Amino acid sequence: MTILIIHEDESKLTFLRRELSKYSYTILSEKDGKKAYEIAKNEKPDLILASSQATGIDGFDLCWMIRQNESLQYTPYMLLSNTSNAEVRINAYRSGVDAYIEPDASVREIHTLIESFTRRIRQSKSLPERPVSSLHGQISHILVIEILQLLHISNKSGTLSLENGTMRGSIGYLDGKLVWAETDTNKGEDAVKELTSWTEGVFTFQKDQIRPVMNIHTQTMQLILNCAKMMDETGQ
Repeated sequence: MTILIIHEDESKLTFLRRELSKYSYTILSEKDGKKAYEIAKNEKPDLILASSQATGIDGFDLCWMIRQNESLQYTPYMLLSNTSNAEVRINAYRSGVDAYIEPDASVREIHTLIESFTRRIRQSKSLPERPVSSLHGQISHILVIEILQLLHISNKSGTLSLENGTMRGSIGYLDGKLVWAETDTNKGEDAVKELTSWTEGVFTFQKDQIRPVMNIHTQTMQLILNCAKMMDETGQ
């Protein structure tokens, strides 16, 4: 298993590289976020462990870049950060951070989290796929933008239908990519932005129900990030 570690502190970077190597991981390391991104593109690590304070590009922006790269978008991403700001954490999760780790966490704790995370991934790949048509619920319990990210990461194809009172909307996925959307008043990306603003209603995802149309041309993760930014600006 190959892990890419990004940390601005050379001594901390050396320490993590040395200690995690003891668990038979192959370790790649870099201080600079921009250089780390190039390493990630070339080496395709199995997991990324990044400091939120990495130089060049910090751990948050690096995660956005990783999620927008088709060859890296499903790579597990763990962030070393001591922020106590709930909104910062929420935005980080929206951008694709899989787990937070406190900077003073022990190597044993980090190793345990890595093992637990990768074990779940291996188990999920070995299990038969569950019917996605069972995905339904209340929008008040899960943000629409979180549903979009879940379907994207899960590489699903089908139609997400949403209802909010008398309002209706639908979003189409093909192999995890947003390809079309419509509401009573909007189509395409504008429809996605409208639907991510809903805080009430119900949703249902029907697997493999795909329309032969395409009205979304922005990369899926970029569109999700755009919607998250819009939500932040409106205080949702």
